[in-house]
Amino acid sequence: MFFSDSGELIKKIYNTQSLQCDTEDKNLAETKDKLLRLVTIENNMIKINEYTKIVISSLSKKLDDNHPRIRAKAAFALGKIGSRYALT
Repeated sequence: MFFSDSGELIKKIYNTQSLQCDTEDKNLAETKDKLLRLVTIENNMIKINEYTKIVISSLSKKLDDNHPRIRAKAAFALGKIGSRYALT
């Protein structure tokens, strides 16, 4: 009877450890997914920042255009962007 009870106890301990490992694996997978999303977001932000610099540079050049409408539209667009880069 003692061995039977201890066998049941061992099964319960094993099942508990197995559930704990499953939970840890699930948490690890969720953490990896979150990190991957953050890296993807960061990479996209870097790309957006690079594109923004290109756009601002192009618009800034249009501020010296001969046509007043083009200068006005460029100034308006730079104001909408509202970036600190647009001020330099």
